[in-house]
Amino acid sequence: MSNARYALEIKDFTSKLLFFLLLVITGFSAYATGPKTSQTTTHTPDCETPVVTREGAVSGFDAEKNGIPVCAYKGIPYAKAPIGDLRWQAPQDANPRGELLQAKSFGPDCMQNRWLSDATIQTAATETSEDCLYLNIWRPKKAGSYPVMVWIHGGGLLLGSAAWPIYEGTSLVANQDVVLVTINYRLGAFGYLAHPALEDKQDGIKGASTGNYGLLDQLKALQWVQANIDNFSGDAANVTIFGESAGGWSIYTLMSSPYSEGLFHKAIAQSGASEATHSTERAFEIGKRFAKNLNCSEVDIATCLRNLPVEAINQQSLKANARCTLTGKIGNNFCFIPREDGTLLPDEPMSVIRTGHYQKVPIMAGYTSKDPWFLKNSTIETIALMQDQPNWLFEFKFKRSAMDVFVSGVHGTELPFVFDTLEDFKVFYNKYPLFKEKHIEKAEHLVASMQSYWGNFAWYGDPNGAEQNTALVEWPQHAGKARLFLGNEIMVVEE
Repeated sequence: MSNARYALEIKDFTSKLLFFLLLVITGFSAYATGPKTSQTTTHTPDCETPVVTREGAVSGFDAEKNGIPVCAYKGIPYAKAPIGDLRWQAPQDANPRGELLQAKSFGPDCMQNRWLSDATIQTAATETSEDCLYLNIWRPKKAGSYPVMVWIHGGGLLLGSAAWPIYEGTSLVANQDVVLVTINYRLGAFGYLAHPALEDKQDGIKGASTGNYGLLDQLKALQWVQANIDNFSGDAANVTIFGESAGGWSIYTLMSSPYSEGLFHKAIAQSGASEATHSTERAFEIGKRFAKNLNCSEVDIATCLRNLPVEAINQQSLKANARCTLTGKIGNNFCFIPREDGTLLPDEPMSVIRTGHYQKVPIMAGYTSKDPWFLKNSTIETIALMQDQPNWLFEFKFKRSAMDVFVSGVHGTELPFVFDTLEDFKVFYNKYPLFKEKHIEKAEHLVASMQSYWGNFAWYGDPNGAEQNTALVEWPQHAGKARLFLGNEIMVVEE
């Protein structure tokens, strides 16, 4: 390749990288409505007492927020490591353990470009690996049975981690009496490479696994929650899935899959899109080009791909994604996204929702004021189609100051308000905090209100809660016209 051509490709890659970073950054109990009561259980409130799971016992550690104690468990495997012959296979049950798991640190992040990821939000995980199918749990340090909230992180399905500090769960759990689960899932080519040679007709879903490994990981984590969360004081019959950006896309994808039935009961999609999938033809076209670029296009392509060094796949994953177009529907903007296989994912989620054949659970959805237009439009159009179940729409824009034009309403800036982690929202290798102490004080009311809306929704399927509470602005259902503006002032906006 000539130096001139190489320079042009680097320049093109850099421009797309800047766009991508914007897309991914993001990407108080007095406000609680009504008495949040739980069923009494015999679960011990002690954090270090072993908790039984189907794979083996787990021990956690103590955490607290504003004097409210919480138990945390980090780095629990929910599936076998997808390495070797399990690379590009549907996730398998995690191996049984004979010894107590001291769940006190995050598991590895899934494979991604660590330099690019840490330029966004620096992870708290110590390594990146194919062996990455781990989840984390926070629960109230008291007996009871509490609603479960399962968080799916964003990052364009190419970056991100459950170990990002802005997803730290202590505050949300302490203030809202919920059990929080955050999960990793395979990313980039490791999670969404589709190729005819990787089709497994014995996968139990008619070969649908190829191109959908990350989606299957999310389903596997939800199955693990159903099997085990009761032992962590969670109510498996009251599970809310929520996510932002690519996590929001995943919410709509999960709602569109018949294989998710019964795994969750409510949903929150933040800056999501219901068109973030590929047709099988498009997915296989991308997969064949990917394999060819790694010299795996001749005999026994599957074996060739599975024998490749991890870093070769990782580098090609980022390079391939940079060459996908940045125009048209969001599904054209990313190479590695779920495949519309006809079984696991019958069609593009927007089309599935339009037919009415999806998981009709109560839903909250919304966007930030400066989200890319395709995310805003997709959110509004999707929620308008969901009139057969309770639904609420929001718009977010918090201004740090009157002259705040850089951060105000930018994609992903609602995240630290949900988790109450404004002090942890630092970008570009943890060097630049977006919220200083004076901003955090200014944001206290909005943080408390948003946590209450999210917590009420997990408890009651209604962000307003079970009883009227004058501390919260009443949030009307969308019904095609109303949305709640979440900002320095909280108000209802009628279309």
